[in-house]
Order: sequence, then C-alpha cells, then structure tokens
Amino acid sequence: MRNLLVLVALTSFWQGSRGMDITPVPSGGRAVLAAAALPHFRVSSDGPRAARAALIALTHAPVRQAWKLETLQQPADPWKFQLQTQSSGAVKTGDLLWARFFIRSSDSLNETGEGHTTFVFETADDAHTKSIDLTVSAGDEWREFCFPFISRSTLAAGDALVSLRAGFRPQTIEIGGVEVWNYGPGKKADSLPRTKVDYPGRAIDAPWRQEAADRIEKIRKGDFTVKVVDANGDPVPGAQVELKLRRHAFGFGSAIDSSLLLGDGPDSEKYRKVIDLDFSRVVFENELKWHSRAKATDAQKARSIASIDWFQQRGIAMRGHVLLWPSWQYLPDAVRRAKDNPNALRQMTMDRVEEMVSLTRGRFHDWDVINEPFAHHDLMDILGDQVMVDWFKKARAIDSAVTLFLNDYAGLAAGGMNTQHKDHFEKTARYLIKQGAPIGGIGLQCHFGWSVTPPELALKELDRWGSLGLEIHLTEFDIDTTDEQLQADYTRDLLTLAFSHPSVTAVMTWGFWEGRHWRPDAALFRKDWSLKPNGKAWLDLTTREWWTDATGKTDPAGQFHPRGFFGNYAVTVRVNGTEVRSTIQLTKNNPQATVTIH
Repeated sequence: MRNLLVLVALTSFWQGSRGMDITPVPSGGRAVLAAAALPHFRVSSDGPRAARAALIALTHAPVRQAWKLETLQQPADPWKFQLQTQSSGAVKTGDLLWARFFIRSSDSLNETGEGHTTFVFETADDAHTKSIDLTVSAGDEWREFCFPFISRSTLAAGDALVSLRAGFRPQTIEIGGVEVWNYGPGKKADSLPRTKVDYPGRAIDAPWRQEAADRIEKIRKGDFTVKVVDANGDPVPGAQVELKLRRHAFGFGSAIDSSLLLGDGPDSEKYRKVIDLDFSRVVFENELKWHSRAKATDAQKARSIASIDWFQQRGIAMRGHVLLWPSWQYLPDAVRRAKDNPNALRQMTMDRVEEMVSLTRGRFHDWDVINEPFAHHDLMDILGDQVMVDWFKKARAIDSAVTLFLNDYAGLAAGGMNTQHKDHFEKTARYLIKQGAPIGGIGLQCHFGWSVTPPELALKELDRWGSLGLEIHLTEFDIDTTDEQLQADYTRDLLTLAFSHPSVTAVMTWGFWEGRHWRPDAALFRKDWSLKPNGKAWLDLTTREWWTDATGKTDPAGQFHPRGFFGNYAVTVRVNGTEVRSTIQLTKNNPQATVTIH
C-alpha cells in the first residue's frame, strides 16, 4: 500500500452482512439530482474497444443498481470515459452542497490494485466551471464517499453537470447511489458528514521527512565566508557582522496581476507588501499570453512593463509565461486566419517569439516557450514538430541567458495517474533535447484538488523528470479544496519534497490572495487578508524554518564563517563606531563576499 494514490478513512460504512452503517442524508436539503438518478446518466467514451459500460442490478450491496465501467485502454484524459447527467434542481453561488456515492473495484492495473473515479460538479456550458473535482479510489469492498462543497455558480435546473470519470489505467469499477443535495447558503460545511481524504506519508513521523531534511541541509545550504576589509584592502578583525536573508536563491514564487500590483487602495498596498516580503520569483498569470496581449491596450502593455520595473528594483526574479500555447483556442484571431497558409503561420510564430523575448531580454530569468503540447498541438499539426525546436532556437538567439522551458500538466498532479499524458510530455522533452533545442527546464503544472499525489510517489515522479538533466519548476501550484487541513498539510509536504530535490529550482503558486485567484478556495490569504492554514504552512517553511539570520565577529583574518541558505542577504558591519550596510549574494557557486569599511 506504499504507493496508494488516495487513501480514505471512511466516516461510515454499509449496513450489510458485516454490520456496517450507511451515512444518513442530512435533513433540510433539496435534491439537486432526480430521485433514483442512476438511469439518467449517459456514457461517453472513445468506443467499445476502449471502454464498456452497463447498468447492472445488485444484491448484497449498499445500492440496488450500479454502473459497471470497464476501462480497456487508458484514454488521453480521464474525462474521455465518464458518466454524466444534468441537474434537476437549481443552485446559487455560495450554496452548500453535499454529494454521496458508492464505489468498488473488481479489477485494476494500477500500482495499488484499486480503481479510481473523479467526481465533478460543473457548469454545462463551454466554461465547465467546477465547484468540485475530487478523485477517490476503492478496492474490491464497497466504499461510501460523502462530502460537502460550495457551489461556484448560479444555475437553473439542467444547467449543472454531475460527472463520474473513469478514464484512468485499465480497470473495472462499479458506481452507485449517486446523490447531490442543496442546503443553501446558511449552513456550515463542518455540520455535514464528510469522508476523510487522506494520503500515505502525511504522518509527521513519516520516514521520508528526515530523508528530505537531510537533502535540504546538503543542497540548499552552504558554508559562507564574509570578509571585512578596510579601504586599503587589509582584513579587519573583531568586526561585528549581522547577516539577514532577504530573498531565497530558490524560486519561491507566485503568479501575479499587474493591475492589482500597481493599483490604488488598501488591497493593492497589501498585495505589494506580501509579494515583496514573501516571494523571490513571480510570473504574470495571463497578460503575456499571445491571445491576451493581442487584446491589450497600450496602457495595459505599459503597465506590464512598469510591473517588470517594480520587480527588478526589488531583486525579484521573473518567469515568462508563455511564448506559444499552440492551440487555436489560445491564439489571436489573426493567427487563426492564417491556418491555411503554413509559411505565413510559421513566420507569425517566429515574430511572436522575437517580439516577446526582445521585450524582456536581460530582465526575465526564465521563459515558458511551449505550453501544454499534449492537449494543444494545432500549430504542430500544420507546421510539424520541428517548429518547436525552431521556437527554442529563436528564443536563444535573442537572449543567451534566459532559461527556456517546456511546460505541461499531468507531470506530477492527479495522483500521478495520467501515464499517457506524462509519456507524451517526456517524449516531447527528449525530442527537443535530441534535436538540439536549447531547452533548459521542465515546468510541471501542479493544480491539485481533493486528490493529491503522496510524497513518496511524488518523489519518484520528480526523479523521473530529473533524469532528463534539466531544471524542474513546479510552475502552477495550488490545491483547490475546502478541506483546509488537507490543503495545509500537502502544501507543507510538496514544498518540502520540491526544496529537497536537487533538480527543482522553483515552486510557483498560481496566485495567493482569494480576491484575485482563479480558484479562490486555493488561495493562501483570505479576502480580508487573514492567513489561511496553507498560507501559514507556506510562510512557516519559506520565511522561518528555511531562513538564515546570523551574527558574529570576524576572526584575525577578518572573516566571518556562518552557514545558511543560498540567497541574497542584507549585511550590516559595525567596527569602532562605523557602520556599513550592504547587500550581498551568497550561492552554491559563489559562497564568499567582501564588505569594505571606509
């Protein structure tokens, strides 16, 4: 059970031959799904060779009917084999909903022998706005899952979809007893029964923690030498030295929005303060994407440049996201109109790379050159895979110092289950390397929901990506769940794993304030700027436990020898009534600095 993807401690059990109890439906709710909803579900799949589904009758089970779902070949995405039905009751934004279903697995080829499903409550429109996206697992015994969640949309009857996805590795599962109830806006989530979602390795005494701590001590810290000299260059013994870490060399960062950063009012003021104090790297969430920039006004473009200036003045490194998101969905109208003219299309993409890398040359530490090539490949379908190599080479020709990344999801999130997506990601990276593309890094998007990847399995995944010999960034980290303790514990654990892995050089959370976050429940700070448990976990590690403040006196050779985390330091030297303040950089490759007393 060491590789268990989602370990669940149940709040209740089936009343059957083993004397188990079913959780009663809490009183006061209104049904969101029709009574006996199971026959109303429809099945979507890639066809009978890939999957089979049948509604079956059951005896000696907690439910009378169940859908038997057989995944024969893992599809490209979990939603390409799923059950789905429309709501029969209305919901409003902020309503507290409660869902319950039962699942068991009779056959599975994943590491644990368990079968998986993802429960999704989402809008029926093209946006597919999700209120919950929860992956669970079960073995050959029936398991009951129940959980409250908040509706993120106001929807009339029929405008919401309930989906149960089965597009994982080959498996046979049975799902029944699907219910969704609405308790309105006045009830608290803690008052409703909840299946406790857990994961292996969460315990505070789990063996992996000490191993990670040992790696952190070895690879993230160094023995430093701060030398104090006088105006003649002679050593100054007995000088008092104070060393305070100002910003990590490791990229603890966040996606940001320039309109809020440079805005007026208390929220903008707080936003700037948090960024300056708590992050060493940032990335624009949307505004440098091609389709977004094509619609931006001159004033909006100028604001982006002003934001870059603001970060440079404070020594905060910047990532670029993204040069090419190669799907018609994320390309400007003018580019879509050139799809029948490959030569023009190719030139437009090259011009895009030249424009953005020239604009940020010498100012950005990293650039995502290509985003999500597994799911978004329209440009490559027309121009061929070689164009990806050309994009990388074009960027390198313009900026010789920036680190160039390939960015995609499924590399670490979703329990590490989407093997087809991961294999394509690795194949693409190896193709780029073999073809001589100047790729320097792999960006692993890390959007988690209620299902998280256990630490030991996550470490194996990082080792896999590390075998490419490239830097690794966790580029879009968040945990979208209302289980704040799960959220906090996994924030602590994934940060620890990332910081302890020698190939990882940055973790970027995809926003930090509830008032400006694409998944508000995932934020580190609430709307009123109070710190959430996951925010506390982030700051406890990045600004307290992994932090260095050191004081001491120089020896007869004028040297002070502290040990600390790599980064930028504020240093204060005092001797004979003279005080000098300076900023120095102490890194693995440059662990020494000299301060001159005049």
